[in-house]
Amino acid sequence: MKLLVNRLRIRSRTQGFVEVIDVIGGIVILQNGDYLKIVQVQPVNFSLLNPDEQSFLIKKFATFINSLDFPIQIYIENHKIVMNDYLDFLQTVSQKITSPKLNAYLKIYARFIGNIIEFKTVFDRRFFIIVKHHTSVYNRSAPASLRQVLLESVNNHLTPKVNQIITHFKHMGLDARELNTEEVVKLLYKIYNPEAKQINFEDGSKINL
Repeated sequence: MKLLVNRLRIRSRTQGFVEVIDVIGGIVILQNGDYLKIVQVQPVNFSLLNPDEQSFLIKKFATFINSLDFPIQIYIENHKIVMNDYLDFLQTVSQKITSPKLNAYLKIYARFIGNIIEFKTVFDRRFFIIVKHHTSVYNRSAPASLRQVLLESVNNHLTPKVNQIITHFKHMGLDARELNTEEVVKLLYKIYNPEAKQINFEDGSKINL
């Protein structure tokens, strides 16, 4: 399954662009010899935590950062949540409920959601940690055996870093996991094609976003 990589480009006013050559085994291959793995971290609403919980997370995160002997990048993805459809759904459910007490509770909840929409923008946030290894540029025309050896070497460098990150976040009480190839492709494609609803591949296969 080959990705239409010509659409996966990072553009900058101060730099050129770094093109994604491919995503293999969850590894993002860039044309400049950089190889990336991406870890998704469970989001937490920090403002809803009590002071002790906030202090615990701050200290654990500081320990995590200070323990690193390699660079990382942190990417936060924000999506505005449109709640109007949800309110319509609650209205439909309310019309089908025969219990007056349950219906009253549902209407209170619907008003609560309505107030949130009116006075506050609601976002769905996802957090990612990116680790990198730089080595030989990936050559698609090289023999498959050589490409396999290169990717195994890259994986051996990146996997311990990924495991270290996941372990530290688990110590914070947060789930973290490495993204697989399909998840990485979806994330990258959505970043550079925010309006897209589907990814089309050279072999004719498709993935819905």
